[in-house]
Amino acid sequence: MKITTCSASLFLACCVSSTIANAVPVVLTSDASGTKWVSVRSNSFTDDGAELLKLTQKENTLIAAMRNFYGLPMVAKSVDKGATWTTAFIQTTTFIPLGVSANDKGIIIGGNSQYGNPYVNNSVDGDGWQGSSISFSYDCENLQKLTGFAANSSTMLLSGLCQYLNNSTGQTYSRATLLTSSDGASRSWQVVNTLPQELQTDGAAINFVQWIKDKWFVLATTSTNQLVILTSVDMNAWTMMTVPHEVKALTSIAANGDEYVAIGKLNTAESVIMHSIDQGKNWTLKTFSKDQTFNQIRYSGSWIIVGKSGEKETRLLMLISKDGITWANADLPIKVTNPSTISTLNDVIWTGEKWIAIGAYDSSKSGCVGLRNLKWTGKLQAAQSIISVTNFNAWSDGKTKDNVTYDGNAAIEYAG
Repeated sequence: MKITTCSASLFLACCVSSTIANAVPVVLTSDASGTKWVSVRSNSFTDDGAELLKLTQKENTLIAAMRNFYGLPMVAKSVDKGATWTTAFIQTTTFIPLGVSANDKGIIIGGNSQYGNPYVNNSVDGDGWQGSSISFSYDCENLQKLTGFAANSSTMLLSGLCQYLNNSTGQTYSRATLLTSSDGASRSWQVVNTLPQELQTDGAAINFVQWIKDKWFVLATTSTNQLVILTSVDMNAWTMMTVPHEVKALTSIAANGDEYVAIGKLNTAESVIMHSIDQGKNWTLKTFSKDQTFNQIRYSGSWIIVGKSGEKETRLLMLISKDGITWANADLPIKVTNPSTISTLNDVIWTGEKWIAIGAYDSSKSGCVGLRNLKWTGKLQAAQSIISVTNFNAWSDGKTKDNVTYDGNAAIEYAG
């Protein structure tokens, strides 16, 4: 523990910051505007090195998939709108949690091990968890890996890669697959056999699945390496849209009626936001720098993207837009905005009352926020280098500012 001293012409504030060498989970909340965020620090997140990965909601309960310092999968649960959380292991097998989804009947969470083996766990209430076996058939003799999780009120959906035997050639092939279940229980999963022919050939892949308001969205790659977006209201009939050829990968998509916004990467490695006003028939592209990574996008009154920016050292990244075209950085709490090798936002959802974003940051890089709602005239001096200043013009020498007169809301962060 160390003390960082903040001083001015008159004593204004002192604050304490502790140094933690590893990542700690971060939970951020905002009202409907999504413009101003606050950090929730739960005492239950005591495992340094832990990271919150994916988030879902079952009625009034929030469930987050996470992993601890050792890479073991865990689940975090909140019953008070994200204010406090409890954590638990879900099984002893090591896998990287890929997704978590819920409906009225249950919750599923799962991912792939370092060897690519898929694991799915299900729970009725988020407390007791059990493994869920996939019932194999001719259409999916062996589930090789999982790529996505989604759910609506009646159906849980997995995407992945299946092995199947071609009787005419006697050879085993791999192909993209969708699996459905009403509750995620063991051996209740069935293969969806209605995918377009372009996705039923060897080499095709499904990269992302999501239920948005009244239809399923699937981001996929055909065997000819063409990115496509599929939508369906019932998974019986599909509408398929192609993606501009300069887009190399798609990560996620959100929708507001006929308006779609998708995020991904270009062939030149820059990040990209794709915008359509005609259900994906035509797209306009907005390019961002290579060092920005977009992990998730959601819509509820505003479009919100979360991810990270930077290369060797990263910062939490959140972009917000009212029209899907013009984007601005959201106002994040200062204490989680410093660069580190492990800072990222991985997911964001609208709960019906508030926005909640999750990820991880390195609290050893976080300084103290000790000066707010200030009024002074004269000289402001900090004992250590100033990292950032909110709502105030930062000064260049990093130490002092003479002849300052300021009356308003300021927040100044110091290295610590």
